[in-house]
Amino acid sequence: MGYRVQAAVGFVKQVFFLVIFVANTISIGTVALVLRATGGGDPRTGMNANSQSLIFGVAVAAGLSSTARCLQLACGGPYSGDRLAYQAR
Repeated sequence: MGYRVQAAVGFVKQVFFLVIFVANTISIGTVALVLRATGGGDPRTGMNANSQSLIFGVAVAAGLSSTARCLQLACGGPYSGDRLAYQAR
């Protein structure tokens, strides 16, 4: 395995860790808000918090996906649309 592959794997591991951290933070916050509202006798607020968290999670996922796609296009990866240039390397 070459040094470029090792560098790429190391970088992707860090990005993957960041994505897992963000996902866990959103889910733990959602559980806390929903349980606090439901335990306080206000299930409607709990449903509201759940809905807002779901929308926020989808927005974060869309943002991360579009950022990854932009980076892929900028770096000229194998699926960036310039496959012939990549294969010629």
